[in-house]
Amino acid sequence: MDSLTWRPDVVVGGLDGAQLPMALLDHLTRVPVASGFLDVATTFDTRRTTAGAVFDAAIRDLVLTGAEADHALAADVSGRWDGARLDLQATVRGGFREPFEARLALPVRASADGLPHISRHDPVDGAVSWRGNIAELWNLLPPSPHVLEGTPNSPGGAGTRWTRVSR
Repeated sequence: MDSLTWRPDVVVGGLDGAQLPMALLDHLTRVPVASGFLDVATTFDTRRTTAGAVFDAAIRDLVLTGAEADHALAADVSGRWDGARLDLQATVRGGFREPFEARLALPVRASADGLPHISRHDPVDGAVSWRGNIAELWNLLPPSPHVLEGTPNSPGGAGTRWTRVSR
């Protein structure tokens, strides 16, 4: 389904795309993508009374600019927005033993201008889970000052839950 209604107060529709070049993100955002492809299916409605969205995406052959890894990433990402909260889930696979999973919940509200906005007053929740050495994941990131803070979620450090990731 490819349809879009965009007025000053609402965006409604659905879009499907296959093999979209991820390098476009490098031009549109600050995400340093060197290569990769995106398949995506989404439906959305930003009217305040019926706001919501659903999307599913598959990312293949993703390489970040400046990353030291010698392999590409793949990810399955899904999201649901109910007009107040955006829930995202992702499973990422690459050159490490086990895939890692990420979950993020953002307070995203419908607004009068037709575009969703992140609420600055409500909490954000998220987690990243993996099994293995963090060095396997660290090489996937472009070099820059990364800081991880957190505590092991079980005695002996078997599995780690980080409460905050910042750059």
